Amino acid sequence: VIVLLEQALHYSEISNGAFDITVGRLIDLWGFGTGTNQVPSEMELDEALGSVGYQGLEIDADANRVRIPSGTVIDLGGIAKGYAVDRARKVLEAKGIKSGMIYAGGDITTIGAKPDGSAWRVGVQHPRESEELIAIVELKSKTIVTSGDYERYFIDDGVRYHHIIDPESGYPAQGVISVTIYGAQAVDADALSTAVFVLGMDRGKELIEGLPGYEAIIVNQDGNIWVSSGLADRITLL
Repeated sequence: VIVLLEQALHYSEISNGAFDITVGRLIDLWGFGTGTNQVPSEMELDEALGSVGYQGLEIDADANRVRIPSGTVIDLGGIAKGYAVDRARKVLEAKGIKSGMIYAGGDITTIGAKPDGSAWRVGVQHPRESEELIAIVELKSKTIVTSGDYERYFIDDGVRYHHIIDPESGYPAQGVISVTIYGAQAVDADALSTAVFVLGMDRGKELIEGLPGYEAIIVNQDGNIWVSSGLADRITLL
């Protein structure tokens, strides 16, 4: 758990807080994960925002201890699945598996190539048309993770509210509707997909282009698609 928390804090720092695991009270306020969604009042949001801030977490790795400020609730939903997928891959590789794919919702990782030596081909879902794809990406021993506003959301008074919360405003992040990250480790790609979603198109581009080994496909609310420079030879846009 300490390793996972340290990785989470790393992505909080490089994204200037766009990724923040201390948003638990905000997630609870909106009702995601409870089955009963609601739009919180401004007073409720202001109070919950007072508990948000990754800087308040103190990790003592040597003693295997973490200090969490009073009132702060940790939510690992933006990184734990990727961590689990990476662990599963390591178990299979230790058992001698040379070719395979692990699928966990929006997190996919591959072991080697397909048995015939060709690359795995993974489709990226259209964020508004569930039966359509926007792209196909080729993978060999790589991971692809997608975060979108279509995964968990509710509509209230004609407005769509999704589960990817901006830690600064307390509201669902605006401007982007889908982010797909390609790279080596699912735990990193998981955190980055959330961070880029919250950062938005322009700041998200800047973060990804500055990170070696990780690429992105970003779709904004106008339907415009941006593909990072290092992904051009591995992607087919549909």
